[in-house]
Amino acid sequence: MSTDAEDADLPLLDRIENAGKTFHADKARYQQSREELFDAIVDGVTKFGPSEVARRAGFTREYVARIRDGKVKRQVRD
Repeated sequence: MSTDAEDADLPLLDRIENAGKTFHADKARYQQSREELFDAIVDGVTKFGPSEVARRAGFTREYVARIRDGKVKRQVRD
């Protein structure tokens, strides 16, 4: 991936292509992190309960319960 400074001298279509590649790579990293977080929340709820996990994750107890119950989608949509 290139930086904005490196892209400044590129033609517009090349800059757009580079931005698209960066977006897709960042989205994949975000998706992976989100799935790891959800897995950790589900594991944590069974060990510590939704209140403790909610405090540690910075989410509400209700949102943690929705993740635990599979009511929050793991996949991110565009």
